[in-house]
Amino acid sequence: MRKTLLTILTILTLLTYIETANSSNLNLTITTNKQLYNVGESVTIMGSLTQDGTPLSDGLVAIQVKTPKNATFIIRTFTTGQTPTGPWPIEITNFTPCDSNGNPTYTFQPGGQIGFKFTIKNSAATSYDVIVPINLYYANGAPFSIFIAYNGTINANSKITSMIWPLSIPTDAVKGTAYAYANALSDLPENMGLPYSPENSANFTIGTASASTPQTSSSAGTFNITFPLKSVPIYLGNYTINAATRYPPSSFPFTTAYTKSTFNVALIADLNNDYKVDVKDVSIAAKAFGTMPGDSKWNPIADLNKDNKVDMKDISIVAKAFGAVALDP
Repeated sequence: MRKTLLTILTILTLLTYIETANSSNLNLTITTNKQLYNVGESVTIMGSLTQDGTPLSDGLVAIQVKTPKNATFIIRTFTTGQTPTGPWPIEITNFTPCDSNGNPTYTFQPGGQIGFKFTIKNSAATSYDVIVPINLYYANGAPFSIFIAYNGTINANSKITSMIWPLSIPTDAVKGTAYAYANALSDLPENMGLPYSPENSANFTIGTASASTPQTSSSAGTFNITFPLKSVPIYLGNYTINAATRYPPSSFPFTTAYTKSTFNVALIADLNNDYKVDVKDVSIAAKAFGTMPGDSKWNPIADLNKDNKVDMKDISIVAKAFGAVALDP
């Protein structure tokens, strides 16, 4: 009888603990620094994670950015302050760029091929489904490729070592130090997939070494990333951001939170609507330069800032976007 009573009390205590954890107010927000971007500008995605109004400095948030064509553009896992220490049920180890034989290689050429070798480790006593997206960034911080390197089940207390080859590097790739980010997720964030552990990263050189690290930062309870809309053709239209988190990030019980946001991309300086900004657009703006409504050479499409005159402000908008290329939405 005492044993049965003890068991019942234990179960009731556990249920109370789970109910308390699930009733906490976990709040995830995400937004961008503005709603409309011109091709060539930089997008800043900002987010926060709080529980019962208190910023959480040890959270993990997975985000997925999708293009107007419903294709995935970015998948990353961010910390909300300091990197949590785990232990993690699932994590990626030994993430390395490689050649066709799986040998670590760190220099590649535009128009060439690259591969990645990685290990997925399951430290838990149960099997897990896991998806591993890998995101590639140029030296200037622009994302240029994303792919699913693994999608399957990993058994309890086991490891899977895998290699993906070949992946093509564009012939017009930005030279310098490029970056790769591998994530271990239960599913894609758009499907409410959750991060298992912090992302793993590796860097490699395209052509010649130079450049800067993609801009990310965080303070207690926040995360953000900034990336430019350039170096790769950009779709015009509405982009969707999905975000997902669980807290605590590495233990049970946990609560989950999901949210989404949007932003829009336009090619404002494309005056002749051919999805690129070139000398033709410069010529249109130049012909209307110095005019106002009623003038013989007035052209309202050259009035990019809509102040009823074509002046250096409009010419500057075209100049800053010169060379930008977009994809037909």
